[in-house]
Amino acid sequence: MIINKNTHTMPLRAVGKAIYSIFRNLLWTKALAMTIILILNSCNNAPTEIGTEFLQDSISISSILISDSVITDVKSYYYSSPQERNTGALLVGINNDFKAFGMIRFNIPVGRTDIKVEDIVECNINFIFNNYYIGENKILSFKIREVISDWDIETNIDNVMNESLFENDYIAKWTGNIEDDSTISIPFPAELVVEWFEKIKEGIDIQDTIWGIAIVPDENTDLIASFKTLSGLNTGTFIDIKYKKDTTETIDSLKIYSAEEVSFIKSNKNIDTNTIILQGGARIHTKFTIDISNIDKLAAINNADITLFLDPDIECNPPDTLFLNYFGDNTERIYNSIFTIIGQYDANAKCYIFKKQLAHFLNHIIRYKNGIADVVLTYKSADRENNKIEKLNFLYDINDKHKYIKLKIFYSKI
Repeated sequence: MIINKNTHTMPLRAVGKAIYSIFRNLLWTKALAMTIILILNSCNNAPTEIGTEFLQDSISISSILISDSVITDVKSYYYSSPQERNTGALLVGINNDFKAFGMIRFNIPVGRTDIKVEDIVECNINFIFNNYYIGENKILSFKIREVISDWDIETNIDNVMNESLFENDYIAKWTGNIEDDSTISIPFPAELVVEWFEKIKEGIDIQDTIWGIAIVPDENTDLIASFKTLSGLNTGTFIDIKYKKDTTETIDSLKIYSAEEVSFIKSNKNIDTNTIILQGGARIHTKFTIDISNIDKLAAINNADITLFLDPDIECNPPDTLFLNYFGDNTERIYNSIFTIIGQYDANAKCYIFKKQLAHFLNHIIRYKNGIADVVLTYKSADRENNKIEKLNFLYDINDKHKYIKLKIFYSKI
């Protein structure tokens, strides 16, 4: 019998290779497992001298919950100048300790010298009620006087209060009840309007000669009312003239609209500067001095908030949002701030929490202002700031400055 040797040799070789391959894979698996164990075990060992500086965490997290060095000064003050023009409301009257004057300059048309005093049949000045007032009743009493001196953006409440800008005698007056959506129409001297027309004819600059009128409240009034001013689509106060157009006795009309309207408001009482007050209309603000100079300049403030509590015993109408503004070294303004820290009202706690932009602002003053800066409390709304006589009173104790003001700072330091 002839036997083929290759018939049995090939299967034996295949079996040998398979056994070798399994053994080799087991060796690699064991080696890999040992490597992983060594790596994991080494994580629990102390770092070598070479790796110590790289592995050790040198940053710590710290926090401050108000300290005597954080808010060092609180002061309320009047912001008196400049007054805003054409804000949408002209405030006139007296209520409690507040007194509000109005001043109006008109847009006198050129080339109307054809209208003579004897041609004018009727001449009235019209004030459109803005459906806002402060007082127990709606009875308002005021007089209109001609302005005899120039006034501009620098004119402030102190200039107006001494009444040296006005003629002593009034040219029109009104006493009556203010009704919603009403227009007050008051007879206005035709002679003055014709005088304005003549001045324009003579080529004299209107700004140098025609200074308009002042609305001065009577001392016996107990109401401050708001009238519409030139703003957006509103036309504001206007003088309505009806006159004979020609010899045919045809009656025509001409309206002279306001060009500038401004309110000047001030309290007859001195404010307590050691309080936290925000007063619309009269524009009383409070300035805070923040001092975090004890925090290292290389620190990074991660989070911060300031809490101001309203006085629960004083009724008010708090808006949703207030601002803490940083104006650099100039706190005698209320617009165009460098930083605006936004405070949201918490109705349950009756407080404002200022958080948005605060950490960014504090990081700025640490690096560039030696950790000390002033911020000013203001309304967010220009309407609240200029057109509403509403007051917010905050809790504050001059003998314990930090009893009610809460400032929390969380920061990292090396």
